Amino acid sequence: MTPTRPCRRAERSLLKRPLRWRSRARKSRRNARPRCSTRRVASCTRFSPRTRPVPTGPIRLTFSPDAIDSNPRNIRALRARYRRITRFASLALAQSWWFELVLPQLGLRKLAARGRIRRIQKLARRFHVLAADLGGLMIKVGQFLSSRLDVLPVEITRELEGLQDEVAPEPFASIVAQMENELGLPLERSFEWFDESPIAAASLGQAHRARLSPGIAAEVGFTDVVVKVLRPGIEEIVQVDLVALRRVGLWLSRVKLVSRRADAPALVEEFATTSLEEIDYINEASNVERFARIFVDDPRIATPDVVWERSARRVLTLSDVTAIKINDVPALLAAGIDPNAVAAELARATFQQIFVAGYFHADPHPGNIFVTPGTPGTDVDFTLTYIDFGMMGEISTELRDGLQQFIFAVVGRDARAWVL
Repeated sequence: MTPTRPCRRAERSLLKRPLRWRSRARKSRRNARPRCSTRRVASCTRFSPRTRPVPTGPIRLTFSPDAIDSNPRNIRALRARYRRITRFASLALAQSWWFELVLPQLGLRKLAARGRIRRIQKLARRFHVLAADLGGLMIKVGQFLSSRLDVLPVEITRELEGLQDEVAPEPFASIVAQMENELGLPLERSFEWFDESPIAAASLGQAHRARLSPGIAAEVGFTDVVVKVLRPGIEEIVQVDLVALRRVGLWLSRVKLVSRRADAPALVEEFATTSLEEIDYINEASNVERFARIFVDDPRIATPDVVWERSARRVLTLSDVTAIKINDVPALLAAGIDPNAVAAELARATFQQIFVAGYFHADPHPGNIFVTPGTPGTDVDFTLTYIDFGMMGEISTELRDGLQQFIFAVVGRDARAWVL
């Protein structure tokens, strides 16, 4: 049985409010008005150290289909994107249902198993092509799936590895327009120098090296910075992808083979929360400063400094802290740093984040942690420098206590305490 369309009542409760793209497109054609050409100055999203808001807790962002642009041309493209995602998911589910459930019940288990590896590889290859073509959250979905070796076959995870490396950078003209619109200043006035070639291009944004103007550099105490710029139009793409993923999650929740192993709708909701937080750079800047306050007295943990005068919701400027990647063992040895000491320090920092602070970096892959050699003549021979604070996590005191008791039980081989 192929996945069915959710009933209208279930869809309303899942999406909070249906999109109704078709009616919106028709209405916008009837009431078409020339769009204002005046460039918006984002004064409401630019902050100085004296006027920026002081974060008092985690920023809660919500999913809103109404955020999608009502431009008919955009709506047609977004509807096509939605159809491509849901069509791929429905065909993949139908294929799996046929070969994994129907054929075995008909006594054709050997026939179904004969081409399983080839089918899985073909399915993963098709998703690889789809994700690379669509970009947006599909890249992040591919990254997530490639890391789930505990759930997915190795044929799928291996095919999806390196998907992030295929993300093409945004044209520089689009990046400049995005920055000028957010900061309210021409690029040449915002920075003394700006590198057109990005140092990294991700599914949601990209990063460029730049130099601050002398006035701001004298105020903040450094010149070299890294500027993260959100891809233009990515908010609309994220909204559509989340609508499609919620539909797929609802389908999966009706498949007993899947629902017994995982709560697909809950996973989609968690993914939606983190994705919406990642496309708000003011939220990330607040995360940087909160993390820095936790380790303010720890000489071995460092973070970049936020340049609030050149930051907004879609633009984030940070001090350039580029150093040795934590997994670059030859470079560590060449700098006189013991990799074993680095591993021990990373473990200590991770445990302190989880069990002491209750606030941790949720994406600590090797590209997000640098090892900075220490200053000669000091007791600190290296520093762990964290970057990319778009994805953070919090642990309640009750959960922290439970985790500590569990670890003590494992170390003490107390099987009774594991259960309790």
